[in-house]
Amino acid sequence: MKKIIYFFLAILIIGCNQSLDKNTYHLEYVHQTNEPIYIFKIDNNNPVKIDSSVSTSGKHEFDIKLKGADIFLVGSQPQKSILFIGVPNKSNQFLFQEGDYSKLKVNGDSTNIILQDHFKYRNGIISEIQKINNLKDQEKIILKNNILVKYQEYLKKFINQNQQSPSIIMVLGEIQNPVEFMNELLLIKEVIINQFENQKYLTEINNAIRAGRNSIRQSNILEEQVSNKLFKGILDGTKIGDMSITDAMEAIGSLLNKNSNEIKAFVKVVQETSGESGMDTIKNRLIQEILEMARPKGGKFAFSRKGNELFDPNIMLEKLNNPKILGAINEVLGTEWAVNMRHLSNVLK
Repeated sequence: MKKIIYFFLAILIIGCNQSLDKNTYHLEYVHQTNEPIYIFKIDNNNPVKIDSSVSTSGKHEFDIKLKGADIFLVGSQPQKSILFIGVPNKSNQFLFQEGDYSKLKVNGDSTNIILQDHFKYRNGIISEIQKINNLKDQEKIILKNNILVKYQEYLKKFINQNQQSPSIIMVLGEIQNPVEFMNELLLIKEVIINQFENQKYLTEINNAIRAGRNSIRQSNILEEQVSNKLFKGILDGTKIGDMSITDAMEAIGSLLNKNSNEIKAFVKVVQETSGESGMDTIKNRLIQEILEMARPKGGKFAFSRKGNELFDPNIMLEKLNNPKILGAINEVLGTEWAVNMRHLSNVLK
């Protein structure tokens, strides 16, 4: 009986130890060297030793206690170390062959396999750039720009293909234009919040997202200023001759953002320079914009038996009561269009 009790006690103890190991990342580092091998944790961008190993066989094993993913280095010194991401309840083997990083073999958890593949690809890009330094200046600029553009395309693809992997945090400092990577930055932020132990990395990602949003805001302000300047140029007759009505409409944006006097003046310029064909263009543009605003819930237009696009009558009636929208309708489409659309909306109800 005592043996049975001891047996179950042993199972209980083993079970408890296994549950504690769930917050442990295990690393086996194989490197034929007589030097001690250290684990460094990155603290405020500085490597701090947290563990060490000396082995005559070249095999070094480490167990790192973690509550979430974090960034570490392993090697004889920081400058000769391999960067890796420790993940709770995961393990990796780093087989450092012949002291050559290009021959590093990573087994185990996919996070560090993905990460080391990325580093090797990036090293290849750096080598490409270094090879073109012997060319003429103009050729250098063109080739470097082509390489960097392709690399940014690669980064976008890398993040989207590995959006659940902690490895994507390491490309944050390589993104050149936050505006073009807004969706990808949000993916990285989600990984940091959900998987990383230390939320210190949130500061960097939030700064990048903030910079992107500020750039978008400034771009919108500049676009609005250019649009208003162009609109004034069209009204005073200095610009309309340089472009088609379609191009002009694309450039100045929605007529719904203009007041009645501005719309009236614009209509007059179009009638004088482009006649009925020009008026048809701006009428169709305005009708499509109003229909889009009255799009039925669910995101798709309903269609009549004749194939005509329908709309949500309640939303349409609401829009027709908006003084700004009604003013644009009256100046471009005429008051009769609004009357007919109200009647049709009431019938549809």
